[in-house]
Amino acid sequence: MEPESNQKRKLKNGIRDATIVAWFWAISLFWSIGYCWQYGYLIRKDPQGQVVLETILGMPSWAFWGIFSPWVLCAIFTALYGLCLMRDDPPEPDQ
Repeated sequence: MEPESNQKRKLKNGIRDATIVAWFWAISLFWSIGYCWQYGYLIRKDPQGQVVLETILGMPSWAFWGIFSPWVLCAIFTALYGLCLMRDDPPEPDQ
């Protein structure tokens, strides 16, 4: 059985990590839904009445900014957080 202070520290670290990830996930979710809802159904027409679809890297611009960009930012955040900011608990002694 672990000392109570060790359990509390692990719980505190787990709650902190889960809170940070949940906030980042929620911000990304609301950005994606809001941006795609706002710009995904927006139909632009040129003066001749032709539908204009703006693309970035071969994707519709709304998909690039609303889906691809948050996905890339989440991947970068995950890597940086996991490698640099997440703290590891010390190993338990063998009994």
